[in-house]
Amino acid sequence: MSLQNLQEWSRRSLSNSFALQASIIAIAGGFWIAVISLSVLYWSQNTNLHKQTRGKLIHSIDRIERIINVAESVSEGLAHSSIITTGILDSSGRNAYLDPFLKTFNLPVRATNGVALCDINGERLAGTRAGLSDCRSNTKLFKQILIDGKTVRELVRLKNSHLIWTTYQAIALSYTGSVEGVLVTQLDLNDLLSP
Repeated sequence: MSLQNLQEWSRRSLSNSFALQASIIAIAGGFWIAVISLSVLYWSQNTNLHKQTRGKLIHSIDRIERIINVAESVSEGLAHSSIITTGILDSSGRNAYLDPFLKTFNLPVRATNGVALCDINGERLAGTRAGLSDCRSNTKLFKQILIDGKTVRELVRLKNSHLIWTTYQAIALSYTGSVEGVLVTQLDLNDLLSP
């Protein structure tokens, strides 16, 4: 091998070595750029999905809260009405007027609901006999409202997995201030959660 051939071979070898190293660097760099790009893309899409899901959740919670507030406001007004206080004391008026009224009464909300008038012993005096108008007199909350007369709320999961929002409104006589009954209002939150 001549010196000139040796120099030519050395130059080509160096060029090939350089080309090989350059291609390895390019492939490795491309790989890392691809990994970083995919990570950024995944993070970006995941963040957008999280924001959308969070936005929908907040919207649903706001909607449910507004509906519950409307139902509780109507229930509170109803508990302070004279037809309810009279119904506690007057059984003939209760049977003639209040019971038919509560059986057909629906809160102005989309959810399935029920209203029951209960005496201090937890006996249903008026209201529908089926569905969501249970006095739930065996609960601590029912007994607590008889003691302090405050409005109490409870979230209950039924055996059929439905979530029920129950509001207990004390019915106090205006001239004595004593709690003589409880107006129980119940909403099926599954109706609100369904699309």
